[in-house]
Amino acid sequence: MDLNALDWQIRRAFGPSDMAMARRLFAAYLRELDLDLSFQDIDRELETLPGPYAEPQGTILLAEFETQAVGIVALKALPALGDGVCEMKRLFIGPSRRGLGLSAALCRALEDEARARGYRLMKLDTLARLDAANRLYRKLGYQPCAPYNHNPFDDVRYFEKIL
Repeated sequence: MDLNALDWQIRRAFGPSDMAMARRLFAAYLRELDLDLSFQDIDRELETLPGPYAEPQGTILLAEFETQAVGIVALKALPALGDGVCEMKRLFIGPSRRGLGLSAALCRALEDEARARGYRLMKLDTLARLDAANRLYRKLGYQPCAPYNHNPFDDVRYFEKIL
């Protein structure tokens, strides 16, 4: 199926109903990962959305098909690394909509949002076991980089891209 032929859009999340959708998608992401992310204080993050992704330094993008949210990605500032540095977080597409190019579209839209906010470098971390994510990030021009945050998982991989 061609992504261009479908009724879809990517938009910023605003307001309580969008934050509820974001919580639902982030919860699905966490169930699929099946990892303990308490070191990131994930419960508090979900309770306080938009929290670290609040405008204007950050944002949450939703991918919608026929008004149903099926994908998400978030942007947050990394002030400890400099004014021009941000991080991509929690990219997720629901299983029924994978393989259509939505992940790449969400990443590109998030990069545009980051540039509009003056960021010059985007970082992300992922896990080696997430093969599709690793392929996607490399295809989009992300390069391996040194660790920039605490992550206790043995197979964590760090990437960055100049925007």
